Amino acid sequence: KDDNVRKAIAHTVDRNDLTKAGFESHGEDAGTLIPEIVLGSEAADRIKPLPLNRNEAKKLLDTAGWMPTLANGMRAKDGRPLVLRLLLSRPDDQAKVAQALKAQLAEVGIGMEVQDPGGDTPFTKINNATFDLFLDVRAQDDANPCALCRFFTLRPGGQLSFASSVGGGPKVDDAYDRLFSAPSIDTARRTAAEIMQVVTVERITAVSIASLRTEWLISPRVRGFDPAALPG
Repeated sequence: KDDNVRKAIAHTVDRNDLTKAGFESHGEDAGTLIPEIVLGSEAADRIKPLPLNRNEAKKLLDTAGWMPTLANGMRAKDGRPLVLRLLLSRPDDQAKVAQALKAQLAEVGIGMEVQDPGGDTPFTKINNATFDLFLDVRAQDDANPCALCRFFTLRPGGQLSFASSVGGGPKVDDAYDRLFSAPSIDTARRTAAEIMQVVTVERITAVSIASLRTEWLISPRVRGFDPAALPG
């Protein structure tokens, strides 16, 4: 809930390192949650994610009152250690990137532990807002430049179980409404970029890490194959 802590996390995350550690050759680091190939380079250029700057991250944590007072270099405030709980949507696939993220956060004095959802699914924890960080992968399964915007709005069509916890606020809700009356695909792309700027830079309710590729192995005899990325 602390703006300075969220900004500190955004300044700490090294997308390139996380992509290499967690996804190997299956993707590339990306500053936007919407793949640039869908958003378009002109719209993507409107998104200005916070740069990697761990000195700035430490200053922000100091400002928020989280001081490096523990013996292991971790930070605490009023006797409470700064340890964030991470939920994984796919634990078997995300363990490596989770460990890399843990090491990065430790560089600025933030602790992290992978949260066991217990008898609940990770999405139950999301719906109940009983988490600090959530690592997820979502398929860009159509050409709609704002298909992934639904996770950050409470408007009709939004993914309410997510947006209630990580929504972009009134500014994103209003932009989402405007999408449905956008006169052109370029206008829709610019509006989607506006939403991503709010979510990843202004409010920092999400931090983009990587765009992952879906790889297809097809016999040369196959003709007319039209791939569609669907969640597994």
